[in-house]
Amino acid sequence: MNTTEPLTITVQHGEPGRVVLVLSGPCDFETVEDLRRAADEALATAPAPQCLTLDFTGVDVCDSSGLSTLIWIKRCTVTDGVRLHLVGFDAHQHQVMQITGLDVYLADALNAPCQDHNEESAAATAT
Repeated sequence: MNTTEPLTITVQHGEPGRVVLVLSGPCDFETVEDLRRAADEALATAPAPQCLTLDFTGVDVCDSSGLSTLIWIKRCTVTDGVRLHLVGFDAHQHQVMQITGLDVYLADALNAPCQDHNEESAAATAT
């Protein structure tokens, strides 16, 4: 039984080959299955996306289960040949990533947007 508020996930299909999952609410033990399912569904579409962006701007809490899910999503995107882009982390979430070393593991997803040119991130242009 879910005792916390739900994690709301809005799926946006922007440019061809790009899917953005806009998250709002807690990304924790009780809600990460929703994120896994949404990411899995986005990656299973045909044709497969070239880029999957996760926008954490609306996420107020991201616990160890949420971080573990990011690792799982990263592995899935690597396996599927899809570029992962992560945006919208607050200062505390960045600090947790630095402490755990996830900022190094996810560096390419945190630093390089999916666009080839100097465009804004898919999440920023989609909102």
